[in-house]
Amino acid sequence: MLFRQGERWVLTDAAQAPKPGEGALKLDAMEARVEPLVEWRQIYGEAWRIQRDFFYDPNLHGLDLSGTMRKYEPFLQSVSSRGDLNYLMSEMMGELTASHLSVGGGASPEVRRVRGGLLGADFKLENGRWFRASELVRLVLKRKVTIPGFEALTYIRAIPDPTKSNNLLERFASNRG
Repeated sequence: MLFRQGERWVLTDAAQAPKPGEGALKLDAMEARVEPLVEWRQIYGEAWRIQRDFFYDPNLHGLDLSGTMRKYEPFLQSVSSRGDLNYLMSEMMGELTASHLSVGGGASPEVRRVRGGLLGADFKLENGRWFRASELVRLVLKRKVTIPGFEALTYIRAIPDPTKSNNLLERFASNRG
């Protein structure tokens, strides 16, 4: 028998009374592998099944359920996040024309944010080297534009290691200030 005891889950033999402290499952190091594409396809199917089985109007406001499922199914291959899936499901549930339907939630991993700064400048790659080609910086240098607290010569620094890759933005990651 599996049951919850406070914050712990316990597995014991149902034929006898559980003994205190025995059978507690060690879940601290438990990991679950999830294949999002497989999970999202299942969620897609279940969303339609739930509407088919529990929508207040058995005729689904005249909606051809299987036809509508086929209409939206090709979009599943373009879903790349739970937010995308929620958007797709919102669109497809809108076909039921019931204002009380909504879609939301789901596991959304926290995305690591990388701070960076580009001084509002445009850059171009010439002969394997990056060059600043910013109109804003040119105007500041010519004193035609002033920005309070901004001195171009103080804040423009060399682009970090121009030989690493051709991805300029990658080299400005965590380089704000």
